[in-house]
Amino acid sequence: ARGLPPGAAAEGDAAVDSVVQYLDAADFDAVVGGDTPVLVDYYATWCGPCRLMDPTVVELAKQYEGRLQVYKLDCGAHKEKCKELGIRMLPTFQTYRNGELLQEMFGTSTDKLTEIINSAVA
Repeated sequence: ARGLPPGAAAEGDAAVDSVVQYLDAADFDAVVGGDTPVLVDYYATWCGPCRLMDPTVVELAKQYEGRLQVYKLDCGAHKEKCKELGIRMLPTFQTYRNGELLQEMFGTSTDKLTEIINSAVA
């Protein structure tokens, strides 16, 4: 996600790695509505802690590939959607299954992120 101006990510663009995809606000409901658990990483290009978490998110996406879909939603480019979802801190991570929010965490705790992913794929 580094170096991309806000709004540069289009539907289907690869994100920081092929196992992590950018999410467009218009596709949000369809993406989180499936049977496969989904992790959404809410970030902004100007957010240092968000960039700090990028390698961790990619590593976890690879570790859980096939059991978890991982998406990033740029709250700088999609302010209204993030506001609608109540995202107030970055980074925020949420897990979903069948359109239902399972868990949410804020910040840079790899242990907590792993914990909410494990709960989602259980």
